[in-house]
Amino acid sequence: MEVTNIFMNSYQQPENKLTYNLLCLIEHMEQPKAFCEFLLGNKKSLSNNPLTGLKTVFSGGESNPDGMIRLQSQDKTEHRVYMENKTLRSPLVDTQLRNHLSKFCEDDDSFLLVTTPRISDIKIIDKINSDKIIFKTWSQIAAKLEDINREEPSFIISQFIEYGKKCEEFEDMEHVTKKELESYIETIKSNFEGKMRYIFDGIATEVNFNNYGINVEKHEIKKRWGRHGTDFFFKPKNDYYQWFFYGIYFDSNDYKIPLKNDRVPELAFFFDIGYDHNESYLDEIRANLKGKEDLLNALKRLSQKGFEDNLTSNLTPSKWRLLCKRIPLTEIDDFSYERIKEMFEEIMVQLTDETDFKEELM
Repeated sequence: MEVTNIFMNSYQQPENKLTYNLLCLIEHMEQPKAFCEFLLGNKKSLSNNPLTGLKTVFSGGESNPDGMIRLQSQDKTEHRVYMENKTLRSPLVDTQLRNHLSKFCEDDDSFLLVTTPRISDIKIIDKINSDKIIFKTWSQIAAKLEDINREEPSFIISQFIEYGKKCEEFEDMEHVTKKELESYIETIKSNFEGKMRYIFDGIATEVNFNNYGINVEKHEIKKRWGRHGTDFFFKPKNDYYQWFFYGIYFDSNDYKIPLKNDRVPELAFFFDIGYDHNESYLDEIRANLKGKEDLLNALKRLSQKGFEDNLTSNLTPSKWRLLCKRIPLTEIDDFSYERIKEMFEEIMVQLTDETDFKEELM
């Protein structure tokens, strides 16, 4: 069939982009039966390879659905499922749905799948009162895909789930769960951010960097770029405008480094380069560093100690990131000042013990 190409999504409108990605997923899934039955509202039992065709965004008609898939049931009947997909930015309008129903869903084997991020849109569906409409929220679709992925891990399903979460299309923005509310209340009651500031500022002032041969000139507590902690600025032997960070990494949208466990913040150390410089300058720095064999060997040895580098591997497209070490907060039993300080000092020892790394970058 090969109608879609995962590298050729040229759409600009969020709804069209999301629809095309969903169609890509359906076409290229290894085992689409269970997911397609879910999209069809479990109205039919489908064949093992049910997808017989699809159509991307409609245009030029009186009514233009966002897409369509053709599915074959076990009795060889072909069913057409037209799609109307909405994102956070676009409201659901009943006249649009009624037009789709009248133009495309008059026979017994045609249905309209309506997908939005808002569970409250079910009121519009109920008002139309048609058994031709199948209503799903994006969070329901994500949950189904996660269930399928747990049973049979799939690269393309994992990528689609990650895409939806990063662009926040799968969020139910109308509903704050009890768990989320309790977590927020506990965060406020415990003065969590105040405690973090105390811990990381204390580390910055009490650690003797002279022990590691590092001349730290200043430090700043910052909450930016998806991380909250201390930026350390130091005077290196070779100036690549480098600095390092120690604190909490909680949001991957800026750095594009996925959290190790879904949505679990991490205690993180980042060693960055090119502070306040543009990408063309960073390209020069990175090319220079890649030509230093001793440094590359040092990075390999550091990787055996839990570090991740963005010079010899493609950890992130962010060229400012050079090296990091991260651990999910759920894996830290003792989050006391002394323990977090001890972990930071362990990182300093590991980096400075690597002479080639220290001589080039510290």
